[in-house]
Amino acid sequence: MRWLCTLFLLSTILVPTFAGELRQSNSIGEDLGPYTGESAYYQVVDGSQIQLYADKRLVWTKQTFPKPDGSNVRVTRYAEDQREVITWFEAGRPVSEQDGKKVRYYTYGDDGKLSRIVTLLDGSMQETRIFSYGGANGSLSLIVRITPLEVTVRLISDLGKDRVFTSVDKQGGQKFVTISSDQTISQTWEADRMDQNMTIAPTKQGGYELIQGEGTERTTQIFDDKGLLIRKMNASSVTEYRYNEDRVLIEETTKQQDGVEVLIRYAGKRRISAEERKDGQLVKSIRYNIDGTHVETLYSEGRLYCDVTYAVDGKRVLSLSYYR
Repeated sequence: MRWLCTLFLLSTILVPTFAGELRQSNSIGEDLGPYTGESAYYQVVDGSQIQLYADKRLVWTKQTFPKPDGSNVRVTRYAEDQREVITWFEAGRPVSEQDGKKVRYYTYGDDGKLSRIVTLLDGSMQETRIFSYGGANGSLSLIVRITPLEVTVRLISDLGKDRVFTSVDKQGGQKFVTISSDQTISQTWEADRMDQNMTIAPTKQGGYELIQGEGTERTTQIFDDKGLLIRKMNASSVTEYRYNEDRVLIEETTKQQDGVEVLIRYAGKRRISAEERKDGQLVKSIRYNIDGTHVETLYSEGRLYCDVTYAVDGKRVLSLSYYR
């Protein structure tokens, strides 16, 4: 709390200044290189502080403050209405943002790409955006926007040199196809004629349910009123997720149709242990080490059998120890 109070105090004394390096910019504050005087937008960079100007009028001031754990916080103050936005970063990526009564949380996949943005207003979900990457070279292919009142789906696909953009909501949809000759073809349809393999519906608890695929490929994901994934179901298993008060995953349990149950525990966003049971009897326990190795303890009819230590790649066996 003392650190946050210091942060707010520092943020209140940020004032426009022309001291520092001038950089070319645009209306959204992108750094476009050394200032040439050709654009009405420019930045003034002075250490950890950046100010954006438009026609010599201050638009916003951003200043970055390092935290003791190596992450940092950025405070953005808008000159027009004195609105202040505080963004927390980890490993150079935004993880949460305070904007008045709104709080945004950013989630990333194992590949580091943005997968979800959840916006809460007074503690309740106002909007969720889901991102999927299945285009050429892993490019963005799907954006789903969910609010308490509507759901909008954006599909983006590449067909050689052609590009397809599809927009779908509860009223219907429209498709735009831009072909290599830079011509655009559009197609519009009504909602009751759509052939879609994705269903999004609100739940009684204030969250939403996302259903994708059909038949044995059908997957259902259930999110709570905070935008957190709490249950995932498919033809062969059900997985439930638990979080702490900071929205960090601490436990997930998967129950399979063949009687296998897997429990995984997390601490500080890192997997630390796991247990596997078959028809209620312990079969395997796993301990994940900080150095990336892990130790699997195997059981035979509920009794300790052996320890197997695996290398960081998860395949190479480093040691094998049997219990008597």
